[in-house]
Amino acid sequence: MIASVVGEVGDSVGGSAVHIVMVNPNKLRMEAILDETSVIQVKVGQDVQISMDALPNTSIQGKVTSISPVSTVQSGVVNY
Repeated sequence: MIASVVGEVGDSVGGSAVHIVMVNPNKLRMEAILDETSVIQVKVGQDVQISMDALPNTSIQGKVTSISPVSTVQSGVVNY
């Protein structure tokens, strides 16, 4: 999957510059912030489907590998 392209058609390129960034969708890692009422619905090992506005009509399969035991508070909301 192509993540980004730097430059335009016809641009001069150097040998050591990065012009295309590719990622393996089977090796993605994602961190999400969940509030305290949502985090209780999530369990380690649970299968998940991830969708993003940047990749319309695409769903990436995943698995919950960890949940932080420590919360943070942002604007009065407890998050994990």
